[in-house]
Amino acid sequence: MNTMHHILHVDDSSRDRDLVRRALQCTSKQFSLTEAASRRDFEALMACGQYDLVLGDCNIGGFHGLQIIDTVKARHPHTPVVILTESGSAETAVEAMKRGAADFLLKTPNQLSRLPDSIQSAIEQTRLKGEQDRVDKAARRIFRARRVMAECNHAIVHANAEAQLLREMCRIMVEVGGYRMAWIGYADDSARCIRPVARAGEASRYLSELPRRRIDHADGDSPAAIAIRSGRPCVVSDVNAADAGGWRQHALNHGYLSVTSLPLRDGNKVFGALTIYEAQPHEFGPDQITMFEELANDIAYGITGFRTEVARAKADQALVETERKLAGILDSIDNIVWSASGTEFLYINAVAERIYGRPLADFYRNRDTWFSAIHPQDQPKVRAALEKLRRRGALVHEYRIVRPDGSIRWLEDKTKAVYDSAGCLLRIDGVASDISDRKNYEAHIKYMASHDALTGLANRNLLADRLAQAMLHAQRKNRMLALLVIDLDRFKDINDSVGHAFGDALLKEAAVRLQQQVRKGDTVSRQGGDEFIILLTDLNDAEGAAHIAAKILRAFAQPFMVGNQRLHITPSIGATVYPGDGADSETLLQNADIAMYRAKREIGHGNGFQFYSLEMSIRTKERIVLGNALRRAVEREEFELYYQPKIDLRSGELIGAEALIRWRSQELGMIPPSQFIPLAEEIGLIVPIGSWVLRTAFRQNKAWQDEGLRPITVSVNLSAHEFRQPGLAQSVATVLEDTGLDARYIELELTESMVMGSAEQFSTTMRALKELGVELSIDDFGTGYSCLSYLKRFPLDRLKIDRSFVRDLATDPDEAAIVRLIISLGHSLNLKVIAEGVETSEQLQFLRDAGCDEMQGHFFSEPLPAERFRELMRSAPVADVAPHR
Repeated sequence: MNTMHHILHVDDSSRDRDLVRRALQCTSKQFSLTEAASRRDFEALMACGQYDLVLGDCNIGGFHGLQIIDTVKARHPHTPVVILTESGSAETAVEAMKRGAADFLLKTPNQLSRLPDSIQSAIEQTRLKGEQDRVDKAARRIFRARRVMAECNHAIVHANAEAQLLREMCRIMVEVGGYRMAWIGYADDSARCIRPVARAGEASRYLSELPRRRIDHADGDSPAAIAIRSGRPCVVSDVNAADAGGWRQHALNHGYLSVTSLPLRDGNKVFGALTIYEAQPHEFGPDQITMFEELANDIAYGITGFRTEVARAKADQALVETERKLAGILDSIDNIVWSASGTEFLYINAVAERIYGRPLADFYRNRDTWFSAIHPQDQPKVRAALEKLRRRGALVHEYRIVRPDGSIRWLEDKTKAVYDSAGCLLRIDGVASDISDRKNYEAHIKYMASHDALTGLANRNLLADRLAQAMLHAQRKNRMLALLVIDLDRFKDINDSVGHAFGDALLKEAAVRLQQQVRKGDTVSRQGGDEFIILLTDLNDAEGAAHIAAKILRAFAQPFMVGNQRLHITPSIGATVYPGDGADSETLLQNADIAMYRAKREIGHGNGFQFYSLEMSIRTKERIVLGNALRRAVEREEFELYYQPKIDLRSGELIGAEALIRWRSQELGMIPPSQFIPLAEEIGLIVPIGSWVLRTAFRQNKAWQDEGLRPITVSVNLSAHEFRQPGLAQSVATVLEDTGLDARYIELELTESMVMGSAEQFSTTMRALKELGVELSIDDFGTGYSCLSYLKRFPLDRLKIDRSFVRDLATDPDEAAIVRLIISLGHSLNLKVIAEGVETSEQLQFLRDAGCDEMQGHFFSEPLPAERFRELMRSAPVADVAPHR
């Protein structure tokens, strides 16, 4: 069944309104049409209602269609706009699309016939984008909750006391999860109020100003009070919409707009609550609440565990004192109390029936029923314990029993031998406690300590233990073992493009595929991030490791299905062999890591395998030397800028230059950028180097202008690391102000893949830069996504054709066609197009004929030092586009 869509049509022509009305009536799609014949009507209708789509003319009595787009987007950002006009230029159409129009149609019969489909498509695209935004937001919330759960579980494992555990839970919520505030309160039954016991964030000020919340009073309407009273999570998605109450106004005064409170329970009794506050509404979705409920249960379990340990210590002390006085049978709640002679049970309480799952009569009828229920693997241990008991007189031991349904329970049995005056054994008394929950918890904690929480693989600790054992075995048996270090190539790109939830799912699938390639006795471990290590034991020679590596490469050649997406990822594998490559685990791991990075660098894009060699360590040391020298170079400012001219292809005028960095090391001489730029990115120096380039290029351009030379635009390349830095636009503004350079004489070059990888984030930064007045260009265009829908959203000025296309365009028809297409695409978006790497007259002529605007390359000039570039500007302000050296 078609859904009725409400359309607002803005047009001051009654004839055109009638044309649209008839066009929408001649379709099976359901539209409800509201008409506005003037700007006043349009603004009044927009103020009192919301529509599924706005259809507007390009000119309504001086009110331009582009203003319609701006008005709609200002009031209802998610409402699509379609422009329908009598006539319109390509420039108007492009500008409308840039401002957010969903379509641009002419009032011709052919295009009016397309109007219903265009409206339907625009509405559907808006709906799909809204759904995707909601899915992305939910995924980010779940990832944050997962990260909090992982940190909290780690803290639970390592906490030594209840108060420490509570403080850590609140701290992790705020510092790791990024939530505004978190606190834990215990129910004070005597005062019928909630007593805060731990807090983090702005909790101290908030709680000190908030009256103590009563649990059962009419004013007990706070989320924590409701959670404790009801025993269920209390979620307030929007505090503004919550029922009036003292806590609500207090929360609003502190800027909290959503809150959830989760009960902490010991069995059926709720003894407290964990409460979390956020600054935005609707921050706690169902999936998050489910995970937080699990976390609250873990916290409560940890608290009761500490309390149980304290209670157990006190009970043990009381038991010793009572045994000295009574020397009899202790009766305790929920424990098995028993007494047996050498041939029969003298007494066993009813709890045994519940724990053992057997009738009490079975025990009285046959004393061996007790022993036969003990787990076969524990029976020898229990026999030995009974022998010790005869000698020592008292013993505490643990063992498993198997119930008739096959389930297993753990018991802790505290036993005491009772003798007569002659020293002969009369009976054995015992109190057996069901410690299954404690054992399960301990097993869970032990497993968490040795396994990766995401993939279930061995973690760093378990791998180290197994590697030590494998090395001892290899020594004794004169065998070999190998370590494979595996890194997933460009995994971060996948995380950035499809989200961390998909990234986690891909890691789990990769873990399964790795396990399928190894032998049963081998160990696959995850070290964190996208790095895995495989321990291969009991090898005859290194070929066994090469065989496994080849299997892994073949397995990863197949795509991964994650949800409904096909994801491709390749591994880089480094291998080291014991004992040939090292005598200790640290050396082996280090060498395998070196080999993995060699595999990644040798092939250039990963998907390779390398054995470790001594020569690799030498290269690694060389990189360390180069890295240290690079750090000193940053301190000493050993860099220079060269400038490569840019030429207008129509006039031959020298219109600008690209600033290119060079490093003249005091110790190592001239180092090419291809050698030190990737290293700078790897060791975190690219941002300070980039800052030096910006400041130097700005200062040099201003110096040329101060000398009276004609102003030109100098372009500077920005790295992905620089572009992701917070406050980039402010940093550029500061340099412009310090140097006194007008922003219009600066162009910032961004790589295509860098921008498209996170379009929403970069769009904001680009617009901030554009507001300063600088020009923006896409470098190396054609080598990445080349996505028109992205390009039209960005405030760009220029496209630069990558040199790889220019190199063969005179001889390769395919490359020539691509270059023509890029030029046409750029011009259609009102962008200038520049070609780099121009080296021949044939290339130059082709670019002129194709309408390319600008060029740079060795055909005119190689990159020049600042002084030589100054001479060039003075001597050749207009180029004959002839070779210049």
